[in-house]
Amino acid sequence: MCAWSTSCEIPYWGRFPAGQALGDKYGVKVDIGGHGAWTDGDTIHLPALPLEDDGKLWVLANGYLDHEAAHVRHTDFTVARGATPLHQTLSNMLEDIRVDARLGERYPGCLRNTRRLDAQLVAEGDYRVPAADAHPAQVLQSYLLQRGRALLLESEALTPLADQTEAVFRQVFPPGLATRLSAALYGARDLASTQAAVDLAARLVALLEDETQTPPAPPPPPSDRSEQSLRRPDRIRLNPVQLSQAQVSQRRPPPGSTRGDTGSHAV
Repeated sequence: MCAWSTSCEIPYWGRFPAGQALGDKYGVKVDIGGHGAWTDGDTIHLPALPLEDDGKLWVLANGYLDHEAAHVRHTDFTVARGATPLHQTLSNMLEDIRVDARLGERYPGCLRNTRRLDAQLVAEGDYRVPAADAHPAQVLQSYLLQRGRALLLESEALTPLADQTEAVFRQVFPPGLATRLSAALYGARDLASTQAAVDLAARLVALLEDETQTPPAPPPPPSDRSEQSLRRPDRIRLNPVQLSQAQVSQRRPPPGSTRGDTGSHAV
């Protein structure tokens, strides 16, 4: 068994189920000790893990390894993830759900490990409810991330958090948008490819832009024009252009974060 700070070939990680999931790809290496978990398809990079095997080590190691193993098996690293930070973030988030579901179909234990990892991260505060005055992009990402994993991966630890985040989401975004986004999310588990995840993310972005457009107010009647000109316009909940270009916040980094348009994928 290799030391925590060094790289090692997957076969030496026999104690972790990811070795089973990668049984036909022995050339992949594991590197531990950085920040966040990610893979470029050839090397799996994991964050520093606790040395004490108190149960937390097992949950983190198996959860991270199984998730990155899912990317190695099922992600096409040549596919561009989108033209804007929001599109890239949503593409990666949907791809996370897709590959976890695909790997779980063949190795049910890997999906259980993913759920345990989510529960551990909830307990540690890596998943959290955004404040009502947080940037709309942060509220959006938190809602889609938590609701998507709770619904499609049956990650029960995220359900209460997703419910609370949805309440914040409904304060920030137009009425009905949460329902439409949740309906669109249901298609993520059955996506056939990385490109399909990117395409669904583009549809989500288009839906957001359509729902958050604020039509211009009609001109006031002539008799009241001067008074109306001094009034502030109705509350504009969101500028869709700013949302699309926003640098979305990240956790651990989150499912859905990226180290670039192509070539690697972070947890």
